[in-house]
Amino acid sequence: MADVSFNGYLVIYVDGYKTVDTSLQHIVHHGTETFSVPDREMPPIEYEVGSEDWWRDGWAVGENTRGRLCKRLGYKPLRRFHEYDEAIAYIFDRQRKFKNQGHILVYVSKTNDGKERRDIVHSLDDVLAVDLRFANERDPARMKRLAAEHPDLEKLRTAYGNSMAFRLSNFAKEIRENGKDAVKACMNRDTYYRYLSQLKKAGIALSTDDQVSGQRISDS
Repeated sequence: MADVSFNGYLVIYVDGYKTVDTSLQHIVHHGTETFSVPDREMPPIEYEVGSEDWWRDGWAVGENTRGRLCKRLGYKPLRRFHEYDEAIAYIFDRQRKFKNQGHILVYVSKTNDGKERRDIVHSLDDVLAVDLRFANERDPARMKRLAAEHPDLEKLRTAYGNSMAFRLSNFAKEIRENGKDAVKACMNRDTYYRYLSQLKKAGIALSTDDQVSGQRISDS
């Protein structure tokens, strides 16, 4: 994949990391006897990904030569990735070494009023969608044009998230401008029909004259 620039940077959050406590003991009861068993590893606290506690309390890849983890909201800096492929390669390599840990890619950017925000992303499209949303907010004319070209984008975002919403909206736009036969000829057959089905499930209809009309979907 060619390098694609984006406005913010990526960090890697890590779930399932066991911390070490040299004073930790496990108490074991056997009949009338009680034993104290040393156990240095503390099991990780499990939070639902994306919850308030998950954002606040957890670990991430730190900015250090040994790849040590740091607290997500701690004072030590996190490693920043400015290329999507580099971040994915790092996750792939680390996942092989730490098979019981989970890795979540987070995009750190700034809103139009300068506030930092963090978004969980699953693809480069997700990253670019965040940048595009703020770019549109800064440019009312562009936002108006986007709304005209992609009238169902918000509905698709609700149904499928940013990345798939843009793909489906562009798909509908291409059909509106070029017709179904032309679009079908340039796409994988399975993908074409899957996109049609997803539009239908989201309540986005394509009319028989290849226009987005809100009536019903047809590929006859």
